[in-house]
Amino acid sequence: AFSKGRQRSVEEFLMANHQLSVLPTIISLVMTYVSALTILGGVAEMYVHGVYFYCWFFVGLWSAIIVIERVILPWLFPLKLTSVFEYYERRFNSKAVQKFGTLIGVFNQVLYIGIVIYAPSIAMEAVTGLSVNISIPVLAIVASIYTALARIKTNHRMKAVVWTDVFQGCLVTIGLISVLIRANVITGGISRVLDICELGGRLRPASRSLDPTSQNTLWALSIGFFFNWLYLLGTSQSSVQRYTAMKSFKTSRYVILGGLPAQTLVTSLALLTGLSIYAFFHDVACDPLESGEIQSPNQLFPYFVKIGFADFYGFQGLILASIYSGALSSVSSSLSGCCANLWRDIIEENAKNVSEKTSAIINKALGNVTKNSLIPPMVEYLIIVLLTMLSVPCSNFHVFFTFY
Repeated sequence: AFSKGRQRSVEEFLMANHQLSVLPTIISLVMTYVSALTILGGVAEMYVHGVYFYCWFFVGLWSAIIVIERVILPWLFPLKLTSVFEYYERRFNSKAVQKFGTLIGVFNQVLYIGIVIYAPSIAMEAVTGLSVNISIPVLAIVASIYTALARIKTNHRMKAVVWTDVFQGCLVTIGLISVLIRANVITGGISRVLDICELGGRLRPASRSLDPTSQNTLWALSIGFFFNWLYLLGTSQSSVQRYTAMKSFKTSRYVILGGLPAQTLVTSLALLTGLSIYAFFHDVACDPLESGEIQSPNQLFPYFVKIGFADFYGFQGLILASIYSGALSSVSSSLSGCCANLWRDIIEENAKNVSEKTSAIINKALGNVTKNSLIPPMVEYLIIVLLTMLSVPCSNFHVFFTFY
């Protein structure tokens, strides 16, 4: 938990001393919300319903980023918040409101971590046959130790998270591109893929119905995604912690605006990959859902990898690594945000007479291994496993980002 005396303050530890670089932070911000849910759920959505879902996803994303850059960023950046819930105390002049918001936020992130870990476990089961009851606790242990070690080996927690996100982002992109190319080569090219998807009704537009009970109408998708991204990129702990850790307001604007093409690129890759896999299973091979080869649309992506890359040594492992990279990046970002929330909103007021150096060490102990103890990450591990195990029987559930 110690970094050879170089990291002296909480500001350095949680906010990287406001010295983050633009490009790595853009990639980190995108990877925070591109998890295995995006890859598996995005492919499943394209396969089952088609592109209309994601057409309005982009409308919501783009409009939300404009509002964030013009309204939310000028409002929050000058406050220099370490925890986004500090705003509650300033706005309502109430520590109780701040702490209540913090507890809800941390609980929400812990639940999210459970779902994020569950997703790649499904992929592992489809490719290797390894039960999710085994892969879930294994991944939870790896995620806790990996996040802890990343914090130990670098001067700043935020820099550790950002640069590991960059590496994982590269793996996710390589994995999606590899599957996209392979599916198109087997099927006969992108024009052939689009023809098959057109015949299968996967390129139809969203309904313009004003009926609120209709599933996925133009209005529900565009408005829903707008507010979803307004929260995720504008006011969530992971996002606020990143753009307030920038050197200046100008560079924080670059991060928000740079996230637009980056998020669009990664999501488009998932969209095209889902359409290509649909074309493959409806032209070259049999539908694995109808034949009973797989039990859930979430297993389509790893199942294609299993049969599509059967003759390519090492590629199955690469694709599986890309799925796990998406999960690990989301887990590390969530844990880092939870640490900032707990320190700033709950612990700090009880440690007023503690030096900056000691405060930094306390922060490391919230989520790190020390030379003599594995207790903090094991606590994280037990919470993750417990909450994730509760969701294992629910193999068909729908969370935002269409994870079935």
